[in-house]
Amino acid sequence: MKHRKTRWLLVGMLCLALWPVPASAQETRWDNLNNAAIEAYQRADYAEAEKLLLAALKEAEKFGPEDPRLAITLASLTVVHDAQILGPEHPALAASLNNLAELYRAQAKYAQA
Repeated sequence: MKHRKTRWLLVGMLCLALWPVPASAQETRWDNLNNAAIEAYQRADYAEAEKLLLAALKEAEKFGPEDPRLAITLASLTVVHDAQILGPEHPALAASLNNLAELYRAQAKYAQA
């Protein structure tokens, strides 16, 4: 049960990582895809979450390799892949979620981390 709460807490933190006011259509598309992927993940529709994150990855790549949206998208894909392969209750999933939290910590986004 503790792993489940941790997983949902970190998924919720992904929501907080979104930019409140996108400056361009490209950012809006990434935000929309990322939000939809989070919703799919929360429904345990991992195939849909993966599809949406792959589309978000294409958008994130347009921002350049240093943009945090690229790292966030890749980390989110790792979480979804681990949930698909290992199952949502597997202890190894916690490592992926921890890596995502560490990414936020490195960006000084302590609330999300």
